[in-house]
Amino acid sequence: MPENKTTQGSKSYVGLRELVYAKLLKDDAEGAVYSQIKELAPAKTASVTPSSTNTPEYADDGILDVISSNGATTLSISTSGIKDEVKADLLGAKYDKGGTEYHKDRISPFVAVGFKSLKADGTFGYVWLLKGKFSNPNREHNTKEDTATPQNSTLEGTFIDRKYDGLMMHTLDTDTADEEVVKEYFNKVYKSKTEAPETP
Repeated sequence: MPENKTTQGSKSYVGLRELVYAKLLKDDAEGAVYSQIKELAPAKTASVTPSSTNTPEYADDGILDVISSNGATTLSISTSGIKDEVKADLLGAKYDKGGTEYHKDRISPFVAVGFKSLKADGTFGYVWLLKGKFSNPNREHNTKEDTATPQNSTLEGTFIDRKYDGLMMHTLDTDTADEEVVKEYFNKVYKSKTEAPETP
């Protein structure tokens, strides 16, 4: 943890790195269990968009209260390229020896996604989105021109609350968090009860 802590408020986020995921294997009153944490892809952008509403309640010719409701959160990530086996893992497809089968009845698994975002003062913001599913990504292929144009891969997922504890997301500021918490943060998904063994 940095010795000189920020005293003038939060700093801007200026970077993104170490995008990871883990499949959610169990989520009930007893706990949340995930598979081994794996690298997702080299990250370019990550946009987290919560859905929430504030609805005024009227009574006696005035506003009596404001009713708040939190819905699903959308995660849109752009990468320099996702390996086919990782994409198959995220979308419930079947990958084997370089080929991927996208069956009409496949079901995308629930996953957690984590990443680190560098701040202007050199510290980081850490993020875990705890339970979501990704939809089929768009594919775009362009012909090669005189100037090479990188063609990004984009995934969009919808994240909801865990049944276990009602949590959808957790963030951590490395500038103010305990050093041990920072060190262990990505060793397992936040507040998972146990880590499932890696499937042979």
